Amino acid sequence: MLMSNEAHCYKVYRDVRSGFRTGLEVGQGINEFPMSSSCLVLLRNILDFTCLHGRINDYSGEVDRNIEYACAELIKQIFDIKNTTGKVVFTNGGSEAINLCVGALARQGLYCSLPQPSYYIYEQSVIDHGVPIRYRYRSSPFRIDQYFDKGEFFNVLTEPNPLDGSLRNLNELGSLLTRSSFDIYDSVFQMPHPRQAKRFYSTQAENINLLNFDSSALLLTPSKDLSIPGFRAGIIYTNNADLLEYISDDFRSRIFSISPMVSLICLLYLSVVRITKAMNLEGRNSARQRIVELQELLSSVGVADWLDLSALWHLCEEMVAMASHCLLNHEALCSLSPIFPSIQDDGYVVGFSTFPKLKVSLSSHRELVGWANEFGREHKIFFNPSVIFGGTFESWDALYPREMRVRINLSLSKKQFEYGIHKIEEVMSTVTDNI
Repeated sequence: MLMSNEAHCYKVYRDVRSGFRTGLEVGQGINEFPMSSSCLVLLRNILDFTCLHGRINDYSGEVDRNIEYACAELIKQIFDIKNTTGKVVFTNGGSEAINLCVGALARQGLYCSLPQPSYYIYEQSVIDHGVPIRYRYRSSPFRIDQYFDKGEFFNVLTEPNPLDGSLRNLNELGSLLTRSSFDIYDSVFQMPHPRQAKRFYSTQAENINLLNFDSSALLLTPSKDLSIPGFRAGIIYTNNADLLEYISDDFRSRIFSISPMVSLICLLYLSVVRITKAMNLEGRNSARQRIVELQELLSSVGVADWLDLSALWHLCEEMVAMASHCLLNHEALCSLSPIFPSIQDDGYVVGFSTFPKLKVSLSSHRELVGWANEFGREHKIFFNPSVIFGGTFESWDALYPREMRVRINLSLSKKQFEYGIHKIEEVMSTVTDNI
């Protein structure tokens, strides 16, 4: 099997770090914020619900249309969708959602544009499906590694970017957006800090209302925000006939792998996003009214039995606390601006990681990989350098000239995070070539 550059790098990193498990990983892609006890209560309720209604023994893979309807209604409410609406498809996680979209577009003979950085499964999926990667782009400031030429292509739009936590206005992409045949809008995080909420929600709504769901798809993933990485659940929201036909054709191979809990986990997630948005923008009293409206919606289609209002409220409060925790860690990182120049202007608004420039005297991104490996082995602090997040060494050098970036996980505990960044500061300050 052909392997993408970043998939190869992940394998190399796994091998390099073998035997060095005592170190601190500061760039992993897992939400380390503790799962809420209220989330566990609601997941147990969902399991009870599937058992009570005989779904736990259902081997058909069929989805309750009432759950689909409730999720579609919540998506429209959350993103203030005013133009074309879509249909909801549930998947076993974001990776399957991505692979289904890419597979359908590959069948149409399209090539693609990918952002740098991006989630590694995109590049691996387009390679597996034989889709040519024509453009790689940097969204802020917008830069593309080659000129447009004629032909049809699809865009992968990761907003907010899951690696640096930034959220850009799609209008900034210009002709990259207007000339595409299809847009995949992958939106992993929906839980901003209250201080950043107004900007976040308004930009999201503006971006998503630029999309025509007859020729685009919105992808949502519960596991990262809810800090339940073991529960693979995802949503594709689209009205594109070719994509829906492809998913229907593919259903025969997926029919025995779809958990009956997936759709309810997605419904739980959208419920949390809806109430958390109300908490952040409208205040607690209005948020309580939104819970009443949510209960009415779910009751109207017969899928409210699992809903514990007290547990849901507490879970939403935990989501606000999680956003505050990540923002505080980001602010702590800003205090190391000599090590991470320009981090105050990195655009971070949401999520559990950021992607700052590291002040090291290296001339290429290929050198950064070797440097990061040596640093980790010697000091037991492990970075994930830029080049394992899509693209090639050459495209990183073109799009991020002399910008050596590393991923920093903001969801680490306060103790772990402070130890990690102060260890970085201590070591880097003694290496005169690097400062």
